[in-house]
Amino acid sequence: MGWAWFIPALTQLSLILPFCVLLYHKIMPNRTLLRILFAVMIILCAAINGFLTYTNNLGAMPILIKPQPDNPNQLTTVSFDYYNKVYMQSYFHLSSFLFGSLLAITYSRYLKELRANREIMQADANSQNTADDNIKISRSTRMFFFVSKNAGVRSLIYIAGLCTMFGTIFWLWPFLNNG
Repeated sequence: MGWAWFIPALTQLSLILPFCVLLYHKIMPNRTLLRILFAVMIILCAAINGFLTYTNNLGAMPILIKPQPDNPNQLTTVSFDYYNKVYMQSYFHLSSFLFGSLLAITYSRYLKELRANREIMQADANSQNTADDNIKISRSTRMFFFVSKNAGVRSLIYIAGLCTMFGTIFWLWPFLNNG
């Protein structure tokens, strides 16, 4: 079960999540500081990943396949060193875990603001007043509204996602074609 490394890595990363949520709630009133702190944490974790890859000098591919010099179509060794020493470690996936946690927290806040604003708008609609003065909307909620209302923006996001998926699937093609 070579794929089972992910279960303990995810468990270890999940132990960090309560501290991130606590940090979020403590710094919540100062959203600028919160954004800067999470951005610095994600960039620092990504820099650590680059440093680990560079210092171990094992190549950047999780599994390295080395052909024979006289017969490039026959494989001699398959190296799992990078996979074992770097990729399977939980701290290597910390930046993507923090980014996902940040998106989940932002989406949760969006849903709370959406529910609260709907109640305000319904109450104001019943009393024939304008709801503009009572609604408090954060930047992330405005961004979610903007994306949900604009089909062009959503289409660009879908195209970027498809390009990313195809890029991650086919980036190995030049390496596999050299044999």
